[in-house]
Amino acid sequence: MTSQLPANVQAVADYLTAFHSGYLHNVAFSPGITCAVCGTPVNHALDSRCPPCRGHLAESTSIADRVGLMVYAEQYDAQAYRLVQQYKGDFPGPEHILVMRSLLALGLRSHVACDLKLAGIDYSNMGWAVVPSSKGRDVLTKLVKGLARRPEAQVPLVAVGDGFVKHSFRPENFLVPHGVEVPEHVLLIDDSWVSGSNAQSSAAALKRAGARDVSVFAVARVLKPTYEPTKRFLADRGHPDFDPARCPWTGKDCP
Repeated sequence: MTSQLPANVQAVADYLTAFHSGYLHNVAFSPGITCAVCGTPVNHALDSRCPPCRGHLAESTSIADRVGLMVYAEQYDAQAYRLVQQYKGDFPGPEHILVMRSLLALGLRSHVACDLKLAGIDYSNMGWAVVPSSKGRDVLTKLVKGLARRPEAQVPLVAVGDGFVKHSFRPENFLVPHGVEVPEHVLLIDDSWVSGSNAQSSAAALKRAGARDVSVFAVARVLKPTYEPTKRFLADRGHPDFDPARCPWTGKDCP
C-alpha cells in the first residue's frame, strides 16, 4: 500500500496517470534483482550493487547517502528516454517540458519529507542543488527553482571548464564557489542517471565543501535493454502501470 498524495500534487498525479502511464514505469528496488543504489538490474542474486555503483563506493565513501529515482527510461527508442533527452534540447515541445516538470513536482513536492526522514535531518538544515550540465544548459535548474519551496536555499554547484573529465567518478569536475555556506543536508537533483558518475561526483564535491549528508534525486534511471540482466528483468517484470504514489526513495511505501 502506498501513501496518499498531498492534495496540491494530486492533480499532477492524475495528469500523469491519465495521459502518460503507458510509458512511465516506476523504478524498483528489489534485493537480488536490482541495484540497491540505482535500481538497475543486477547480474546475480547475491549482487547488492551494479558494477558502476560498486566502483563509486570503491573510489570513495564520500558519495551520496541515498538515491531516489522516479521512472525507468530505456535507451534509445523508449518514449521515457526521448522525453529526458528532448526536454532539454534546442527545440523542446511544450509537452516534454510539462511532463518533466510534472515528474519533478511529483517527486519533490510529495517526497522531500521522505528524504529528510531517512536522513534524520530537520527541514531548516536543508539546501538543494542541481547536477550541473557539462554543456551549460540551465533548463533543469529553472524547473527546480520554480518548484522549490525555498528557492533561496539553492547551493550553487558549477562544472569546471577545460579540466572536466566525462564518464568518470571525479569530484574535481564540480565545485562550490568559495565563500558559499553549505547546509548540513543537500538534496541534489538530476534529470537522469546513466552510470551515476556525474551525480556521485557532485555529491562528493558537496561533501568536500561541507555537507554532512547528500541525497540524489533523479527523474529517470536510464537502462540499456541490450544488457543481459536488463533483458531478463524486462522480460520477467514487463511494464507495470505507473503508480504516482510510490515513494522514489524506497520503491514502495513512504518511510
